[in-house]
Amino acid sequence: DSQALEARLKQLHEDYENHRRSLAEVEEQTGVMRAKLGAKNSEKDRLQNELRQREQRMEQSRQQVLRLLGE
Repeated sequence: DSQALEARLKQLHEDYENHRRSLAEVEEQTGVMRAKLGAKNSEKDRLQNELRQREQRMEQSRQQVLRLLGE
């Protein structure tokens, strides 16, 4: 009976260590993915700002053309 308990305890400890390692790997991967997501969000924000600036320049140019046509 004692040997069976020891064997079960050993198996539970091994299972615990395997799960602990798996959890550490998942946490590491989560950190990597968060960093990648942060970089993608930064890039998206940069591109949105660039697009907004282009749209503003186009609108200014359109208004300038309309003023020239009106003169």
